[in-house]
Amino acid sequence: MTSLQRNIEEILTTSQEPVSVPSLVRLLGEGGHAPHKTSVYRNLERMVAHGSVEEVFLDAGTVYYEYKQSHHHHAQCSVCRAVVCIANDLLEKSIKHLERAVQKNGFMPTDHHVVLRGVCASCQG
Repeated sequence: MTSLQRNIEEILTTSQEPVSVPSLVRLLGEGGHAPHKTSVYRNLERMVAHGSVEEVFLDAGTVYYEYKQSHHHHAQCSVCRAVVCIANDLLEKSIKHLERAVQKNGFMPTDHHVVLRGVCASCQG
């Protein structure tokens, strides 16, 4: 593992939310590293292919990355773009029920991701 991969992994494992490449480059710079964003993308691609990191698509145009952990979904503030990870067993049971229903119509689901959009507490007041 390269030092850049170690630094990316450290940021992703300690982050409480998914991180975009521009944010990763900024955080790496704050840590005394100055990688080109192409190098960050290349390392993230390897980490995704390896299975330790996953891509998160919260909105059109921006890919976020997070260290792979237990299955969960996200809530995103439409004002400041802050992201909160959420896990809920009842939601998962409902999604499984929905998947079974669409399978009866010949549709084979392969994945799902729920993003709740709204306004976070900081932006409300």
